[in-house]
Amino acid sequence: MGNYKSSPGFAGANNIMIFIDGGYLRKNVKNLVDNDDINYQILASFLRDNGRLDTRFAAHVIRIYYYDGIASIKDVNNLNQETEEDMQVIRSAGDMLSVKEQKQEEYVKKIKDLELYEVRLGRHVLSTTGGIENKKNWVWRQKGVDSLIAIDMITKGFEGQYNTAILLAGDADFVEIVNSVKNLGANVVGAFFPDHISQDLEFSLDKKIELREGDLLLQKIIHEN
Repeated sequence: MGNYKSSPGFAGANNIMIFIDGGYLRKNVKNLVDNDDINYQILASFLRDNGRLDTRFAAHVIRIYYYDGIASIKDVNNLNQETEEDMQVIRSAGDMLSVKEQKQEEYVKKIKDLELYEVRLGRHVLSTTGGIENKKNWVWRQKGVDSLIAIDMITKGFEGQYNTAILLAGDADFVEIVNSVKNLGANVVGAFFPDHISQDLEFSLDKKIELREGDLLLQKIIHEN
């Protein structure tokens, strides 16, 4: 990735780590342009250039962490198997999980191949509440992703691996994580979609990067279908 340093960094620099909640990012991009075809290299450069707090020093991105939930066909084993209706749910859920798993694996593989990116995966669980008759309202939920982000941000901040964290997320659950990192002496910059961020999280940030459709299109981070 152009102009990036992969060394541990040095005192006085803008040593940056970027933490991306992939589910939040993809959902909001889909709402804007009806696809999740994101140029992650340009996105990282955009966050780096807009996220540094001290313009006297160059910004050095140490690493970019991408977090997402991934579906697994193994999750059908956790469903009830007592009645014929249960078995219909299992068959239908199994088909959906298999397709979702394949698509997600293909998606994250492209990110894994990018320079300085590391992918960390939780689970993407299908909720089958209401049974087969409510199939159109079944929903996907992430599990364990927030915990992965919390562990990485806090441990790497404690170890002094960065002095600025850029967090691309919007959930209120990240407020305490942000405060913990700040208490370690690091700065936290937030990247988020306006109107899709917890107010408490927004107030906790040292600096804000608003992800607006026009800017993302102009920078070729996203594109319209």
